[in-house]
Amino acid sequence: MAKKRILYIDPVGEKPAVQASLRAYLSAAAAPDSAEIEVTSLGQAPPSLETYYYLALIAPELLRRIKLAEREGYDAAIIGCFCDPALDAAKEICERMVVVGVMEAALQIASLLAPRFTILAAQHKSVQDFRDNLGKYGLTGRLASFRSLDIPANDLLNDPALVAQRMREEITWAIEEDQAEAIILGCTLQLGHYQQLQREFGLPVIDAALAGLKVAEHLIAVREACGWYTSKISSYAPVPQGELAAWGLAQHYGVADLF
Repeated sequence: MAKKRILYIDPVGEKPAVQASLRAYLSAAAAPDSAEIEVTSLGQAPPSLETYYYLALIAPELLRRIKLAEREGYDAAIIGCFCDPALDAAKEICERMVVVGVMEAALQIASLLAPRFTILAAQHKSVQDFRDNLGKYGLTGRLASFRSLDIPANDLLNDPALVAQRMREEITWAIEEDQAEAIILGCTLQLGHYQQLQREFGLPVIDAALAGLKVAEHLIAVREACGWYTSKISSYAPVPQGELAAWGLAQHYGVADLF
């Protein structure tokens, strides 16, 4: 049986070293012989997505990449930003390919493992966006707290020792003050720390990038075994092709070849 193909999209500007690290990290965690992992970025895009404006700027290119991946035969696409940018639109435009947002994936896994979780944001700036998504996903009542590392996302890989120290401080307070029973690492660049933190604190620590991968693998499996796929009956009903053509939208946005 051919390996399934999973595309992890790091929806920021080109960072070859970061994307190479992500590919190695995800490939090492992939189910044996089940999936081929590719990692890509958006080329000319902001270096981080810690403002609403940046999230809006990258949406058209992100959606184009996702639809192109479906046309190229990928089985799943993972949106590798904890804000889950354009996730609903991505689910709407895909007809067979699984689409996963890492925040939604991490939240669902944490909610199965613990009644209350804390989310560790890189900076306070992103917390309101995370809070809005929690409400949309119906999991606000499971939140113990948000805690911030106060480290810009772009700096998370520069000083792993500092990041680990700040994680330990915030997790200690989350457990003692907020009664958290699981921790979600609220940025995909908080990678490489979860196993040591789990050993130290004795509770689930959910790595968002790995959560996205594991949920993607699972959704591919249930699609193949049971035919379960994103509902197209209403909320994610396909984009009307007649409207795209009549209004010239596909040509204007450079996606005429994708639909």
